Amino acid sequence: MTIHFYSLMIGLGLSILTVIGCLAMLLGWFFYLGSKLRHSRKVDEQVDDVRLTRPQAWGEPDLTPPSTSAAARAEVAELEALWTVPPHRASTGTD
Repeated sequence: MTIHFYSLMIGLGLSILTVIGCLAMLLGWFFYLGSKLRHSRKVDEQVDDVRLTRPQAWGEPDLTPPSTSAAARAEVAELEALWTVPPHRASTGTD
């Protein structure tokens, strides 16, 4: 059984076309993502103070000192006591 020259060349040609096609798809994908990234950077530069992650979007911080009233101290003591309690396990319903 011999390998014919034409069948060998067809197989080699198809494999080269497959490699070229895969490389073209990868390059197209990278160029597409690059253009999307460039576009998103331009949009971010155009939009001001819309994102909630910017400090300006949250307004001014509350700079008043914490209350030192008896009710506030009792609430703080209650919260600190809750933080020291070990976590409890969820009940399974068979208790």
